[in-house]
Amino acid sequence: MPCIKLEQEIYDDEAYRLQSYFAKGVISVTKNKKGQVVAKVADSRRDTCNRQVLEDQDLCQKVDCSKIRDHFLFSVESVSYLRSDELVIEALNVLTAKCDVIINFLDN
Repeated sequence: MPCIKLEQEIYDDEAYRLQSYFAKGVISVTKNKKGQVVAKVADSRRDTCNRQVLEDQDLCQKVDCSKIRDHFLFSVESVSYLRSDELVIEALNVLTAKCDVIINFLDN
């Protein structure tokens, strides 16, 4: 899972430039109480891992782009009579049965 952190506040033109480096919806740009335009991480899950921001001399030190190592995202689409959630449960049942076969083989 992508993890994007801003190491410091990013304002005005830099905020818009930062937003342009990421997929739509990753970085939001709003005005703060002082009327300054400021960048915020809106939804890091939408990140496509484009690291173009790291080539920007001004912004590369202000943004930390990493991944959460033990978190995985996946999508399931069904084209059969099973709904996606039923398909995942059925797949886990098949995987469990295959693991049982291996365990029985190793025990004998």
